[in-house]
Parts: sequence; structure tokens; C-alpha cells
Amino acid sequence: MLQKSVLYSLNLFHSINMATKNILTKLILIMSVCCFFEKPVFSKNFVSNYSENYNLGITATNNSTTKNNYLRMPAEIEPTKFGNEAIPDFFLWGKPGKDAVYLGMWSFHLSLLAKQGDDLNWQHDLIALAYSGFIAGTFINSFNDRCYVFGLHRSIYRYGNKNGFSTDLGYNLGVVKGYDSRMVSVADDLKYLPFLQVTYDISWKMLGIQMSYVGTVLTAGFYIEYEI
Repeated sequence: MLQKSVLYSLNLFHSINMATKNILTKLILIMSVCCFFEKPVFSKNFVSNYSENYNLGITATNNSTTKNNYLRMPAEIEPTKFGNEAIPDFFLWGKPGKDAVYLGMWSFHLSLLAKQGDDLNWQHDLIALAYSGFIAGTFINSFNDRCYVFGLHRSIYRYGNKNGFSTDLGYNLGVVKGYDSRMVSVADDLKYLPFLQVTYDISWKMLGIQMSYVGTVLTAGFYIEYEI
């Protein structure tokens, strides 16, 4: 039984396009390096708005002023924050997501596990803009048709330092135009289909990788944060 599972896993792995494997390998290497060098960011003593020293995750010092700052740290300050804006541990609707430009998106269709959908497009050429809690963009769908999307862009839980390594759990909720009955039978009559996309971001300063799940598809893509 174990041998069959191993052989099935190997066959599935080799069926993925070589370009996709190269992209995933590079992403894993980048994530591993970031996690290794930025481990101090996750210190329990991390406070980003008092001093640049805290961004280094310093936990011990002989400087009395720094010690006093720790003692005066208000209870409401949590590691899950950026700047002076505290973010709740969990809130269903969340806060506006990060302002960013999204470039490129690649997908893995879960139907491939059942050896179906081999002809579906997996490279989607996404271009999208997120600003002030909203997102709009365009991409090539799995059937090689142009689609347009608009929706809410929300963050539920954020951890880390915007000047270093950070992660973000959120979602996009909105409508997409461009699908037909090959996607779902009502698409021919309902031109604007509702969607819910669960997102997970990993970023280093202004550059990041977004992974998401929507319907029966897993996706990954890149983004660049910006400030106005």
C-alpha cells in the first residue's frame, strides 16, 4: 500500500509542467531564507511603534530606558499590527487589505488529482490593483477567456513587521465576469458570478507572494505593496 502511494505521488509530481516546478522550487527557497533570517521578528517582545530596536526582536539589554519602555508597554499592543494600527486577534469581516499591485497568477486544479482537466489553462496573466479595501483586475481564466473581477479586499489576521517579514490571512469577496456554462450552468444567464477567495500572503518588505483557494482551484502569484 505504501509503495502504491509513493508511486502515485511521484507520477503526480512528474505530471506537473517543468516551468511550474521551477517556480515552486524558487518560492520555497525564498520563503526558507526569509524564515531563517527573520526569526527574531516573531519574538513575544516585538513592538513596532516604540523604537527601531524592537523591530530586531531584542529581548535583553542593559539600557534602562529600553527596559522602562517595555514596562510601559500598553496591554492593547499586540504583535499582530502594523505601525500604530492595532489589529484584533480575530474579526469575521476584518480590516481593509494591503494596498498592492498583483502581477501574475498560476493555478493548480484539484480535478487533476482525479486525472481530469488536463487541458485547463494554469497560467492566468493576472493584473490587479488593491486600494483602500477594494480590488479590481483582469486575468485569463482556465478556459483561456478574458475575465474581469471586482470585490472587497479584506485582512482578517496580520502578523509581523511591514519593514521586514510578515504574513497576512484574508479574503476577497466580489463578482467576476467572463465565465460561461463550462464553469457553472447558470453562468450563461448570470453574467456576474459571485466568488469568495481565501488568501494567505507572505511578504518581505514591499514584495510578496499570495497563495489562495477559490472553488476547486489553488493559486499562487506575486504582488508589490505601495503607499499613497
